[in-house]
Amino acid sequence: MADAEGGLSVLDISSLPQYTLLGTVYTPNSSRLVAADDNLAFVVEHDENMLQVVDVSDPVTPLILGSSEISPPYALQTGLETQDGYVYLVSQNGGFQVFDVGDPANPGFLADFTDLDGAEGLAVAENRAYISELGTYRVSILDITDPAQPFLLARFPINSHTEDLEIRGQELYLASGAGIFIYDVTDPAQVSLLGHLDSAFSAYRILVGPTEVVFSKTIGGLWLAPLNCAEITGMGNSANLLPKPAGLNLNAYPNPFNPRTIISFELPAAAKTQLDIYNLAGRYIQTLIAGEDLPPGPAEIVWSGRDGGGRNVPSGVYFYRLKAGSHVETKSMTLIR
Repeated sequence: MADAEGGLSVLDISSLPQYTLLGTVYTPNSSRLVAADDNLAFVVEHDENMLQVVDVSDPVTPLILGSSEISPPYALQTGLETQDGYVYLVSQNGGFQVFDVGDPANPGFLADFTDLDGAEGLAVAENRAYISELGTYRVSILDITDPAQPFLLARFPINSHTEDLEIRGQELYLASGAGIFIYDVTDPAQVSLLGHLDSAFSAYRILVGPTEVVFSKTIGGLWLAPLNCAEITGMGNSANLLPKPAGLNLNAYPNPFNPRTIISFELPAAAKTQLDIYNLAGRYIQTLIAGEDLPPGPAEIVWSGRDGGGRNVPSGVYFYRLKAGSHVETKSMTLIR
């Protein structure tokens, strides 16, 4: 487990819901992401943009074997995977990167692919990498048969930001602001939607088992969904799918935020839609959706803390007002720079 200032922690989870802390190694800087392969763990440190290779063959006394610098500096790393002696990393402003960790004491940068619009989620299986993009709602599929020369195979659109991806065989699972989506990616040129589970609130992280999906949501907690059933059960209770709030289900996440937040809503019917931002004094800041005819269902848009002229606005409380047909909702969000 990447334990922020606590470094890397190794847990025994063989008797869930009880767990035991076996060992810890303190990385030089705050740990953000972790991936494991056999007796090695790979940790990304966000503060100093470093990849640390840790020997966990003895989980009680994990040891750092080597490290490699990640560039560009100050990139926000969002996804980490490992396979067959390579580590794959995505970041929102650094694209897709490959590291050779065949020699754990001397890991090194190998290759990158930068034609991505804000990489957010990553899944790797065999000779493909699947990357969700935040700036343009889509998934890019890369060929990594030769990790030193990744190249684009295909892209397909999605309708929401996607925090996490999981690949099982030829099925790609997406945890998104609009729930869980399952795609058939057998042919990258002809990806098809197999199923969708409305999770009521944004799904955040996902783990796919043989017969069920476990995922977290922005409202907290872990949730269980059988693959052949629309019922969702909260871990530790038997609650069914949470009812959707009345109205437009308007929300901003994260909130407070820096530097950007995702405004989500759901239209009960097709409607002409307007979404505007105002400051605490009620002064107009920017229009995010200008009278567009939108279909029914969930939708999302990113606000990057800028006004209509592209200038950064200062820290403070801002209102976002959504008008869809005869429905109007206004909520507040806080920008912290």
